[in-house]
Order: sequence, then C-alpha cells, then structure tokens
Amino acid sequence: MSKNEVQRMQPHEEKRGCFVRKILIMLLLVLMLFLTLVSSLQAATYNDNDQLKIAVIINSLESKKTNNEQAKKDIENLKSYYLRKIPFIRNAAHEGIVINNADGSAPVLVSTNVPKWSINIPTNITISLTFDKPIKFGNKKIQIYDWDTFDDIQIDTHIDGNTLFIDPVNNFSSYSKYMLDLDDAAISSLDGFGNESIYYSFCTCGCPDCIGSPPELLSMNVPEWSINVPIDTTFSFTFNKTIIKGNDKIQIYDWDTFEDVQISTTITNNTLYINPTDNLQPYTKYMLVIEDEAISDLNCVGNEELFYSFTTCGCELCSGEAPYLVSTNVPEWSINIPINTTLTLSFDKPIMIGNSKVEIYNFDTYDNINIDLSINGSTLFINPSNNLDIFTKYILDIDDAAISDLNCIGNEEILYSFTTSEDKFGDMNTDGSVNILDLLNMAQYIGSKPTDPIWTVAQKADVNKDEMVNILDLLMTAQYIGS
Repeated sequence: MSKNEVQRMQPHEEKRGCFVRKILIMLLLVLMLFLTLVSSLQAATYNDNDQLKIAVIINSLESKKTNNEQAKKDIENLKSYYLRKIPFIRNAAHEGIVINNADGSAPVLVSTNVPKWSINIPTNITISLTFDKPIKFGNKKIQIYDWDTFDDIQIDTHIDGNTLFIDPVNNFSSYSKYMLDLDDAAISSLDGFGNESIYYSFCTCGCPDCIGSPPELLSMNVPEWSINVPIDTTFSFTFNKTIIKGNDKIQIYDWDTFEDVQISTTITNNTLYINPTDNLQPYTKYMLVIEDEAISDLNCVGNEELFYSFTTCGCELCSGEAPYLVSTNVPEWSINIPINTTLTLSFDKPIMIGNSKVEIYNFDTYDNINIDLSINGSTLFINPSNNLDIFTKYILDIDDAAISDLNCIGNEEILYSFTTSEDKFGDMNTDGSVNILDLLNMAQYIGSKPTDPIWTVAQKADVNKDEMVNILDLLMTAQYIGS
C-alpha cells in the first residue's frame, strides 16, 4: 500500500476505532448493570442470620489495626466485598455508622432481683440477672466477695435463655455487705458480643426471709452537719419501731486524722445510744457513720446507712449563738483586691482563736498561702506573709470553729473566693489609686513595729518590709502618687 493510500485510509481507521471503543463501553455498562442486579437479588435472599454473620465480619475487619500497607489494602478489599453483599450494611458504612445493630451488640441488663446498692437481701437468695437477649457464657469471670474481708463466696452459675443465675453454695452471712463483680465478657450474646462490666455492692438482712421496710429515723440530738456539739455528748437516734443490733458497724472518727473514737453502743426500745468512752476534743470536726444493717427491726430488716459530720465547741457546757460575721474588707466573690491586703473580718461579739483552721489558697493550683492570724476584740486579721499574685483568684476558708466567742461557741464555716488586682504600691485605703490620702494614712503609723498592739493594722504601711514604719516607707510610696 502506497503512502498516499495509507493517508487516505487513516481517517476511516480512526473512525472505526472510535466505534469499537463505544461498543466495548456499552458492553461494560451492560455487564455492570447485570452484576448489580444479581447482587441485589442475592441480597434479597439473605436471611437475618446471614446479614448478622456479615455484620460480624465487617466489625471484625473494622477492629484490625496494622501498619503494613499491603495488609491494609487486603482488609479494605475484604470490607468492600462484604459491604456489597447487603445494601443496608453498605448504606450504614457510607453514613459512618458503626455496624453494631440491635442484634449485634452487647447484652444489656434489664432487671435483677438484687439491684445496685440494695439492702436487706435475704441470706438464702439465688441472684438472677436478666438481659435483653439470649445469652451464653463468655469468660465466666463472675465473683461475689465479702466487702470487709475480700473473701470469695463459692457460687454456682447457670444460664436459662436470657437470664444468668448466681447461686451461693452456702447462705450469705447475716447483716453483711458483699460485692458482685460480673467482669467484661463474663457472658455473651449468642453471636459473641460480651457484656460490659457490672459491679456493685449489696447488703443482706438478718435471716432467710426478711419482709418489711427498714427502720426509719425520726429524731436525733446531733443533727447532720451541726456545729458546737458539747464535747461530752452521748448521741441518741430514735427510730419509728423497736430495734435491735445488726452488724453494729458504727463509727465516729476525726475528720482530719481519720483516727477512730472509742465508743460503746446501747439500745433501749426504739432508740440507739452512742457514747464516746472519753470526751471529744474541743473545736474538732468528726464523722459519724452508722453503716447499712448496723441496727435492725425485730423482723431482721436493717437500716439504711447514715453518715455526716459534726463539729464540737470548746467546752462541756457551751450554749448561745455562734459568732456572726458583720463586715469585712474583702467581701464574698469580690474582685480587684490589692495584693498587699490584710484581710479583716469583724463579728458581732468578741472572739478568740478556736481550732485556727483558716486557709487562703490559689483557686487554680490549690497552693496554700502562708498567713498569720491575730484577733483584736471582735475582729479577725488574716495577713499573708507575702503579697498575693496579681490578677489571681483565691479561696478564703474559715472552717467551722476556727474562731470562737468567749463562751467557746465556734463560728459556722465561711468559704468564698476573691480576686486580686494589679499591684497598687502604697494604696493604704485600697481605693485603687495612690495619692496624698495614702501618705496621710501611712504617717499615723510612723514608729510602729511588730511588738506594738496595732502592728496588725500598721504593718500595711511597712511597704519596704523592714518591720518598721518610718520615713523610708513614705518616701518610697511618694514615688507612686498618681498611679
């Protein structure tokens, strides 16, 4: 074929090539449509069990982690294959939904005959836990143990449908607290999804068959969170029915040191008496705990736990009203407090130091600030050893009985925050600026030193911190007039 003939044939060959390509593309489109229809027909024939198996496979592939690039591609290819099998799975994947539907999720506890933190459980009980679907054993890590001794209780377990039964070999002990621990994957759904951990305590009553409501507290001579309790108090608790001792787990202990107070307990009819062997300490906070089942009614039904704090006054015979705060130079939640402030708190009566539990600490870091305390008449002075930080929030905490009136009646707790301002050097009257008024205020304390009675007030004028107010302090302050 000559060159000219080849050139004449070339447009015809190109046109024929385009036609062939179009035919091939059409055939591919028809083939893809056919495969899609076949896939849809296959999906329509899958039963719930098949779908569940595929969902499990997808979940398994989702959980595989690897840094090997080829392995990652293989996993993605497998996922793509199975995702094509069932439309609802493919749609869920495209929407970012985790394949863990109602039939492919962990068993959920729906009911039990021993609820969380329950009391007065019969000692001969077989515990049953019913889930939202049929279950089987997983790793079978199921425990019941004594709350106090950690001794394991021997148990038998079996499953019937969606209910797990836990049967102690022997009866539980009377008036005792136990922990039930059903570990992760202790049981499983039939398709292999394990339970989440179930972990809680329960308390037994005093016999195999206990019926009725717990003894209800009617009154007590030391109310919850009370202050100024005489140090020689015998505590009394009166219930709505006749009571007897249960496990007798009753404690009084020091709030700060956790040291137990020696006590004796007695019962008369419907009243429990708790008598400390020795007087309690003055101006001290204690915790009182009457545990679950500590006492019981005559049908062996125990009490619900009762616990709270109380604070003693300073002597055996303390009566009257607690000192009441009437004014302070650092009000609750105040801002722009000068960093060199000595806090003053004035009460409605003369006061003295009680337990002296007074704190200033940083709101964010909880770091305590070193402070000195002093009292003049009815006013408490709290003087930080160093200037506070600028633009910083602090907490002031004057604990129960930190101070007391002269009849040993302690204060109620005072607790609030305040925030400092930028340093205003020499701002004696704390009006936010340094001027001639501050110099005049400072001048009245010239000559004052730490041994003087007025030092708690005068020391603010000691701006150079040389423990004496003199002309040097005035000269230093004068440099800041107008600031």
